[in-house]
Amino acid sequence: PLTALRSDLDQIIRAGIRAVDAERRVRHTLGTLPREGERVWIVAAGKASAAMARAAVDVLGSSVAGGLMVSPVDVQAPGLLEVVVAEHPQPGIG
Repeated sequence: PLTALRSDLDQIIRAGIRAVDAERRVRHTLGTLPREGERVWIVAAGKASAAMARAAVDVLGSSVAGGLMVSPVDVQAPGLLEVVVAEHPQPGIG
């Protein structure tokens, strides 16, 4: 009984984490949108900005014209995106 409860709890926690995974959600959402060949600009902000931007660049490919990532730490920008290190959503002291 306790082992089954732990197993159920583990499955619930893992499903919750997968459901809010920023990179996974962006890939899924952008993958469902119709594409009309227009160039797009990407803006991503926050702790998950790198994961979200990476997913968007992967899915949108050559449609990406450029973009901006606002991240609390310096991260590698995918493709044509630029990175600004800043706090989000409220401005910080530094």
